[in-house]
Amino acid sequence: MRPDRARADGESFQHVAVPYDSDASLLGLVVPRVRAALGEGRRVLMITTRLPLLAEALGPDADRVETRRPASWYAHPFRMLAACHDYTRGRRTLVVGEPGWQGRTERETGELIRCESVLNAALRPATATLLCLYDLRAVPRDVADSCQVNHPVLLGPDGEAPSARYVEPYELVLP
Repeated sequence: MRPDRARADGESFQHVAVPYDSDASLLGLVVPRVRAALGEGRRVLMITTRLPLLAEALGPDADRVETRRPASWYAHPFRMLAACHDYTRGRRTLVVGEPGWQGRTERETGELIRCESVLNAALRPATATLLCLYDLRAVPRDVADSCQVNHPVLLGPDGEAPSARYVEPYELVLP
């Protein structure tokens, strides 16, 4: 985490890309963090089509997780930004999200990539962690590449690591 992201109260906003290539990988990366967040008393929101798989793995803890439909949440990128801001405002949260990238036009994809970047500035004061899921079996290559640019932290099998390719929102340039 970058030092300028730290808050005086020890909390900070974290925007983490979670690329995965199998169901087992998804569960191994996400389920422990959801359980930890619930154990810390955080509100947890999951927005993904993978809800049944995650709910089964979470067992009874799944009842403590709020859910939204990705098709509604991600329908308009800047409404999504406002919804994230509203959900995280004034509360410790974990948001696990995975927009559907398939079927989007080039323009829609670019808008969502820009919005992912803007989250880094818009939610900087929040005490929230956003885990953004990227199914490498399904997302377009340019989207998979963008996750390293839009997320200061990458989560993989060896844990969290800073993204060497991360750029601040005001530096983002898309073709």
